[in-house]
Amino acid sequence: MLKLIWFAIMLTLVLFPAAAKAETHTVLASFEQGSDILDWLQRDGAQAERVAGETTHGDYYLHFKYRAQPLGWPALVLQAPALKVTDWSHYDVMSVDLYNPERASLTLILRLDDDMGNRYNRQVQLPPQAWTRWNIPIAEINLDAGRIVAAHFHFDRPRVAGAVYLDNWRLVKGEVAALKAPGSGIAAAEAIDITSLEPHYRVVVADTMTKIRIDAPYTGSMRTEAHINAAGGEAEGFQLVLIPHGLDLREVRITATPLKQVAGSAVIPAENFTFNQVGYVKTDWPFYSVERAGWWPDPLLNPENFDVKSGDVQPVWVTVRVPEHTPPGVYQAVVTVTSTNTEPTEIPVTLRVWNFTLPREGSLPLAFTYFEDIAEQIHGIEAWYKQGLKHKYYDLILEHRIGPDNIYRRTPPFTADVTYWNERGLTAFNITQVGSKAYYTPQEIQDILATIERSLALYKDAQVDHKAYVYGFDEIGPEIYPGLRQMFGAVGERFPGLKRLVAARIAPEVYGYVDAWANTIETYNPALAEQRRAAGEEVWLYLSMSGRHPYPNWFIEYPAIEARLVWWLGYLYDIDGFLYYAINHYDYRNGQLPTPIDVNAGPYVQWDPASYVSTGGAKFNGDGLLIYAGDNGPLASIRLANIRDGLEDYEYLRLLEKLLVERGKATDVTEATKQVKALFPAVVSGLASYTQDPQELQDTRIQIAEMIESLL
Repeated sequence: MLKLIWFAIMLTLVLFPAAAKAETHTVLASFEQGSDILDWLQRDGAQAERVAGETTHGDYYLHFKYRAQPLGWPALVLQAPALKVTDWSHYDVMSVDLYNPERASLTLILRLDDDMGNRYNRQVQLPPQAWTRWNIPIAEINLDAGRIVAAHFHFDRPRVAGAVYLDNWRLVKGEVAALKAPGSGIAAAEAIDITSLEPHYRVVVADTMTKIRIDAPYTGSMRTEAHINAAGGEAEGFQLVLIPHGLDLREVRITATPLKQVAGSAVIPAENFTFNQVGYVKTDWPFYSVERAGWWPDPLLNPENFDVKSGDVQPVWVTVRVPEHTPPGVYQAVVTVTSTNTEPTEIPVTLRVWNFTLPREGSLPLAFTYFEDIAEQIHGIEAWYKQGLKHKYYDLILEHRIGPDNIYRRTPPFTADVTYWNERGLTAFNITQVGSKAYYTPQEIQDILATIERSLALYKDAQVDHKAYVYGFDEIGPEIYPGLRQMFGAVGERFPGLKRLVAARIAPEVYGYVDAWANTIETYNPALAEQRRAAGEEVWLYLSMSGRHPYPNWFIEYPAIEARLVWWLGYLYDIDGFLYYAINHYDYRNGQLPTPIDVNAGPYVQWDPASYVSTGGAKFNGDGLLIYAGDNGPLASIRLANIRDGLEDYEYLRLLEKLLVERGKATDVTEATKQVKALFPAVVSGLASYTQDPQELQDTRIQIAEMIESLL
């Protein structure tokens, strides 16, 4: 008899092996009972209703609606005892199904509280009009998982109203089953289930305003063709996303054919394509709120070829540089991805070239600090000169439409260097930093004036003196105002046409002594800025670690689109220039420099991204860090590429403004500016009101380009 029972057990395991892996779960909320909705607290404009529909579990789901709350956190909260299971320690995963009905992606936040007052926050990006199964391993919840007393599903200061659907919230012991989206009209946001397929890989196309994880299933665009638009003298691009399954791609290389005009004979050479493997830096939790710590895409590597491990999602950054005065029209090419162990994959590329060219020199003065001495130190003197790194850095910086400036320099730059920069688009440069003292001796003042005078004479001979300024009194308080009046008063008297720039709050005590004020984004006062402009002064903008969400910034964890939107915001608020304290702040470990990146070592880059760490240990990832040092020269970043694209967008806006006046569509520049601003409220409508949808920006940009063409 025992043998018969044993045989039956073994036969069951053989015939039904999946039963050994069966998912066991406890439902926290399924909304099948009408009373389920009564337990949820609704805060900051949140509304909850139980709705019947095509759900992932049962017949009902929770419809979470919220109003625009720029200063609030719309939340649905479930607390014990309504949260009937408070001991989560016996489970492996918390899982919830979410549907985003909006046209743009949404960032939903889950906050958990334990009974000791500790909190855990986690964010998820929800693709538009798609289901997502959000799984959080219990082991990653840094609370006492046996004492969970509250869960908050919420949004962080939403600028527009929206909604999301919740269903099938549960605790799971074992593996979570793959999501099968309900209904034929709703697409799942899960990556395609490829676990049962033969080893293979696929290549898809994504935009350059989206950051793609290397270590998580890909849920983005599945397009297999690239469509871009650009003017002459512009760089525009896209991402190729390589997704291997069951095999490692070996020695991946990417090539392109020339871009050939469809209705004409013009050709853009294949050399105008650039391909960069996207690298990843590992972040620790920063001072500001982010969805996660870990591997984030940023450095753009330049190996001759590279490998991609099975399971990784590897983007490649593709840049197309359109020569100035390229004949307009539609151009086509083919980009081919090859590796030594797979068949080639071809991606068709269509480029629409507009009937105008962007100026090499931008319309907006920029003061971005590049520490040339630090770049030289990190590479070493021998490599610096043998590899010609000085001009490689200059070229990379200028190709991205910013200049190799330095607001902190005491020694004026060489005229030959300024001339080199000027030929490649320089907009402004600092002669010398005068310091930030409450009192200067007469000799100190004379020494600084003599330095300026000698340099200005050389710059005038080279015809670059009109782009010069002097800088000082960085983020000062009232106690330093006497020194500012003393020093800048002397500069203004001796050199009445020379701009005096400060990064400080606008203060009546020093009116008449400052020609250009740079204000942080969170302190920028539009009304006060207009007053100072009316008085003949300039008001610039700058980003710092203090300008955090809801304001845009370009920390590594922030959406890539924000680095591009800053320039639309700058046009909206009529800024006269833009300042940034550093693009290569490398000596952030008590003078210890990082090691140049080995670009052939793979995408997981050994570089600490916490480029600024306060004395109290607060980390800021990517603050003051827009370029990296590679072992063969400088490397751009995703954020720097988006800054360049935003500066090019800015030129579209300025060109349209100019043409509206010239063609009699506006009576003056003020009227033209008003018309241009009316075109993009969906993109940017305020200092803290802007889209996160790349398609919305692209659609608006195309509309503006077509308006420009209609006025030519």
